[in-house]
Amino acid sequence: MSQGFVCWIEADSKAPMAESEFVKVAKALADPTRHEMVRALREHGELNCSAMCKLFPLSQPTISHHVKMLESAGLISVRREGQFHVLSLNASVVQTFVAELTGAGVSAVRQASESDSPSGVGGPAKPTGHVRPPSRLKTAEPGKRARDRNA
Repeated sequence: MSQGFVCWIEADSKAPMAESEFVKVAKALADPTRHEMVRALREHGELNCSAMCKLFPLSQPTISHHVKMLESAGLISVRREGQFHVLSLNASVVQTFVAELTGAGVSAVRQASESDSPSGVGGPAKPTGHVRPPSRLKTAEPGKRARDRNA
């Protein structure tokens, strides 16, 4: 009976990330929209679903699908506050994934991410007073589907 591959990380981490978890996170981040959603959450700290919908030129059901994919991969947490769903980044999963990917220890990844961002990977972001759309996403021309915009 064959055992699944396990990615081991340095001793400063609590547990290794199983191959299935690693692949699930990698697949979730492979989609450009989901990758930008993770970047937006890193930048803003927390966003509710309606704020996330304003950032992306996609329908609410499409945003909801992407949120579910990110949540099932463990990259984000969704909590309810009244009638709103608040999204936040799971920094520990991101740090473990990056450590697995680069071969660095989690503490090295954590220190690097905290020096790159004023809020750290998952820390609370400083309020900016505005919501800036992700830089890499472009809106589709009227009458054209978003995936056909480059054709």
